[in-house]
Amino acid sequence: MPDASKDQEASKNAPVLWMLVPSFATMRQLEKLERSRPPRFDFSNRDAVTRNAPPRGRDDAHWFATMPTPRLSIRQAGFAPDFIWAGLYFASARLRAAIGLGADAVEYRDVEMGDRSCDAALAVDYRVFRPVQRADPVDLALTYGQEPDRGPDGEPTPEWWTSVSGPHASPRRTVWKPDFLAPAPLFADARGGLMATEELADRVMAAGLRDVAFLDMTSEASLERPVFRTVSAPGQDSMRFGSNVDR
Repeated sequence: MPDASKDQEASKNAPVLWMLVPSFATMRQLEKLERSRPPRFDFSNRDAVTRNAPPRGRDDAHWFATMPTPRLSIRQAGFAPDFIWAGLYFASARLRAAIGLGADAVEYRDVEMGDRSCDAALAVDYRVFRPVQRADPVDLALTYGQEPDRGPDGEPTPEWWTSVSGPHASPRRTVWKPDFLAPAPLFADARGGLMATEELADRVMAAGLRDVAFLDMTSEASLERPVFRTVSAPGQDSMRFGSNVDR
């Protein structure tokens, strides 16, 4: 069984990190538009763009630099989300400005918009992007209650990942490494997810982008339902339902 005192001490000293995701409402609407006939949302050359993509979590710098230009169409009048996940991450000019990071942290590529895209989608000026920096903030031993079985390369073995003592064990909240330092305000985790620091989350949420959400991975409540960061009131700290500082 996990040592509760060590778990509590690690939680107290752990950094505050958030997973950056599109809002559920945006993802549901995109799925609806993609399934309509004819489709009103379409990443028309997705197969060509992603054919040579490495597995999520692997180094994708060369692929990103050499992939074909993504071609996107959004034909629903007035619909132009600031953040889209469609096998790649797409960001509007507003989201890029809110992120406010240079090429040492985020790389962008142009996006070709279909001729029949609505005026709103054309106006937001989409770019596809990838975080440059990668790091693994998860303390697997504390998260799963024991040190993982590791291979010669020091990485958890495939057998451990698929075993009932690993991620297939009873659900437990994610625990960050107490001494973890983010390599950039926005970075990719070991599985390819977008991770944001508290400061970046503050900046993006202050921009009022409705299509962007910050998911908490560390609270007990997150085992039962999605838990999101909420906007703080003026003069108050941001509210963190189930975050590292409020359990």
